[in-house]
Amino acid sequence: MSHRPWEESADFSIGLSPIDEARWLEGCEADPAARKDPLHAEHADLVWGEMQPSRPGQREAAALLGVSSFGDLPPLYAAARTVADDLVLVEKTDGLWRVSAISLSAPTFFTAREVLGKSLAEIHGPV
Repeated sequence: MSHRPWEESADFSIGLSPIDEARWLEGCEADPAARKDPLHAEHADLVWGEMQPSRPGQREAAALLGVSSFGDLPPLYAAARTVADDLVLVEKTDGLWRVSAISLSAPTFFTAREVLGKSLAEIHGPV
C-alpha cells in the first residue's frame, strides 16, 4: 500500500467529516444520463427503487444538486441523471436509517431491489 495516511499525521483518525460542497460530487462525465437511461429502461428493478413516502426527501436531495424540474421522473432519478455518482436516499423510520430511494449505475455489491427499505445494519452487517 503506497498511501498510509495514518502514518503521515499524528492527528489522523478514522471517522466521518463534512465534505466541502464544492467537492461533494465531482463531475467527470459529460452526459451521465446517456449511460444511466438505458440501464433504467432495461433493468429498472436492479438500478432504481423508491418507497412511496420518500418523495419529499427525493425533492430535497434533488434541490441540493440544483435540480428543480423532474417531468414525469422521480426527483432522485432526475437528479441522478445529472451526476456520475450513484445516489442513495437514507431516511430514519421506526428508529432505523433505511434506504428509501436509490439510483445505481454500477451496482457491484447489491442491487436496488436487494436494499430498498432495508436498514443500514441489514445491508452492511457488523463493521
